Amino acid sequence: MSNTSPTPVLAARIANFLKRFPPFSYLSTSNLMWLSERVTVRYLASQTVIFEQGDDSMDTFFVVYKGAVDLVRTDQQNRLIDQLDAGDVFGLRPIIAKQRYAVQARTSEETLLYVIPFVTFGPAIDTNPRVARFLATSFAAGVRNPLKTESQGQGRVLIEAEVDSFDKDRSNPKHDQLLDLSRVSLSREVVTCAPTVSIKHTAEKMTGTGVGSIVIVDENGLPQGIVTDRDFRKKVITGLYDNSEAIEEIMVSPVVTIAPNMRSVDVQLAMVKNRIHHLVVTEDGTADSKTLGVISNHDLLMALGSSPAAIVAEIESANTAKELERLRIRAEFWLQPIIDQRGSTYAAASIINEINDCITNRCINLSLHQLNNEGVEAPELAFCWLALGSHGRGEQLLRTDQDHAIVIANGEKDATVYAKTYYLNLADRTADLLAQIGFERCAGDMMSANPDWCLTLEEWHDKLENWTSSPTSESILNASTLLDRRPIFGDMALGEELAEACRTRVKDANLLLAFMAKAASDNPPPLSFFRSFVVERGGGHKDQFDIKQRAMLPLADAARILSYSLGISDPSNTVARFDRLRETEPQNANIYLEAAQAYDTLMYFRARQGLSDGSDGRYFKITELSKLERLQLRNTFRPVEELLTVLKIRFQLKMLNQ
Repeated sequence: MSNTSPTPVLAARIANFLKRFPPFSYLSTSNLMWLSERVTVRYLASQTVIFEQGDDSMDTFFVVYKGAVDLVRTDQQNRLIDQLDAGDVFGLRPIIAKQRYAVQARTSEETLLYVIPFVTFGPAIDTNPRVARFLATSFAAGVRNPLKTESQGQGRVLIEAEVDSFDKDRSNPKHDQLLDLSRVSLSREVVTCAPTVSIKHTAEKMTGTGVGSIVIVDENGLPQGIVTDRDFRKKVITGLYDNSEAIEEIMVSPVVTIAPNMRSVDVQLAMVKNRIHHLVVTEDGTADSKTLGVISNHDLLMALGSSPAAIVAEIESANTAKELERLRIRAEFWLQPIIDQRGSTYAAASIINEINDCITNRCINLSLHQLNNEGVEAPELAFCWLALGSHGRGEQLLRTDQDHAIVIANGEKDATVYAKTYYLNLADRTADLLAQIGFERCAGDMMSANPDWCLTLEEWHDKLENWTSSPTSESILNASTLLDRRPIFGDMALGEELAEACRTRVKDANLLLAFMAKAASDNPPPLSFFRSFVVERGGGHKDQFDIKQRAMLPLADAARILSYSLGISDPSNTVARFDRLRETEPQNANIYLEAAQAYDTLMYFRARQGLSDGSDGRYFKITELSKLERLQLRNTFRPVEELLTVLKIRFQLKMLNQ
C-alpha cells in the first residue's frame, strides 16, 4: 500500500475525474479544486482490506479511481454485498451516522483510491443543499444492503443504513401536513353527558358550549356513544323521538375511537373507512379508556384545507358519472401535494383505495337503481363484487383500467341462469359508468361483464381446481389475478368463502406456484448487462421505461407467490404482504423489508408520472429524471433480483427448464 499527495497537475486531474460523479458534480469549480488538492491517492494490492466490519471511522471516505472493491458482510456466510468500480463512493456511513463500519471493504484487484478527509468535505454538506440532499437520500434509502447504484462507470454513493422497521423509512419526514407527521390536536375540551340525561337538556348543553357533538360517557368517563347535530335533525326534529327521552336513545354506539396525537392520515382513513365525521379520542385509543376529546371532519378541513371524508360523503350522494368523475379528480388534487413533497404513497394509497371502493359501490348502486326502474326483477341468489388487480391490492392511486369479478351464491339451475343474466347486465352497466369516470375497461376483459369472471361459488371452486391441477400460461395469469381479489360490495360472506378456497387450494398447489414463480422470473429485467435502464424499443412508448412490467410486477408477483405458499391469503396489498412475510420468515426479514420499501418508492414514481401527464403512469422517459431520481429508482431493483433468487431456489425452477 502506498499513498501519494497530489501535485497541482494531479489535483487538476482528480478534479476532472470527480466532477463527473455526484455529489462532487454539485460543487463549484473552485471548491472542487480546493478539495482535490487535499485528496490522497492510495495504491492497494489485490485482497487488501481497507476497513473491517465493526471498525471505528478513519475520518476519511473513499472514491474508486481504478480497480474494484468488494463490500462483504463478515457473518457466518461472508456474503458479498456489492462490488464497486470507478466513480463509486464508499465509507461515509460512520462519519454521517456516527456508527462503526457495517461491512468489510477489500480490494478484489489492484486498485487506486482517492482518499478524502471528511473535514475537507463537511463544509460542502453544510453549505450546499444539493450535496446534503443527495447524501441524505443515499443514506435514507439504505437498509440491509443499500449499495445504491448508478450505472456502471457512472458513480455510486454507498452508504449502508439500517432501520428498525419499515415505518421509519416509509415516508419522508419533511413532507406536508396532509400525512405522516401532521398531528391533529384537540381544539377544545370535550363536552360529555351521562346516558340518562334528557335529549332536551343535552341539546341545551351543546348550544351553551357551542359544540356540534357530545360524547355520552359512563360514571368512569368511558365513551358509550356520541350524538351530533345531525342526529338531532334526523331523529328529534323529525318526531321520531321526544325531547324528554334519554339521550342514549338517539346516540350512535359503539363509538369509533382513536389515540391522542394521531397522524392526520390515520384520522382521515378512520373517517373514510367508517363513513363517519366524528372520532372520539381516548387515552389509549380504545373505548375502554377515558374520553379526552372529539375530532371532526370540520377540524380536518380547517387544519388541512381538504378532507377525503368530505369527498366520500359527496360520492355517496352523487347521481351521475360526471359528478363521480369530478370527485375522483378532487381526490387527485388531494393526492398531488403528497406526491409533490414525497409523502408516503403507502399511506395515501390506503385513503385513495377507500375512495375508489366508494366510487365503485356507488356505480353498482346506480346500476341497480336503473335495473329496478326498468322493471328488471332482482334475482333471489346473492352476489359479491370483487375488486381485482391493483384495485384488489389497494394500490390503485391513479385511474388505471378496471379489473373485477362477481361470485354468485349457489342455487338451482333456473335460478342460476337468471342470476347470471342479471348480474352480467349489472356488471356491464357498472363498467360503463366506471369507464366514463376514467377507469378504462380491461383490455384483457378480466371484468365481471365477461361470463368467465361472473360465476357461482361452486364454479369458482371448479376453476381453482382446474387452474391448480393443470397450469397453463392462461390459467397462471387468471389465478394470479384472482388471488389479488378483495370483496367490496354485496354479500361479503361469499367473498370470504372464495378467499378461503383460494388459500387452501393454492397453498399446496406446488406445481401452480412453481409455474407462477417461473413466470415471475421470466419478466424482462429493468437493467441491461451494462447496468443501464432497459427501455421500450418501438411502438407508442419507444425509448420509455415500463415501470409496471420491469419493476413493480416482479415484486407484486413475488409477494403473492410467497404469501400463498405459506398459507397467507390476506392482506392482498403488496407492502402489507411483505410485512406479513417478515413476521413469518424472520430469516428473510431484511429482504422483505427492502422489497416493501422499494415497492413504496415505485408507487411514488408511477403516481408522480401519472399525475403530471394524466396517464396511468406506467411509462416515462429515464432521461427526464434527475441524477438523484435515477439513483432512487435504481435503488429499487436490488430486491427484485434477490426475490427472484428466492423464488428460483424455493421452487427449484431449474428443474422446470429441463
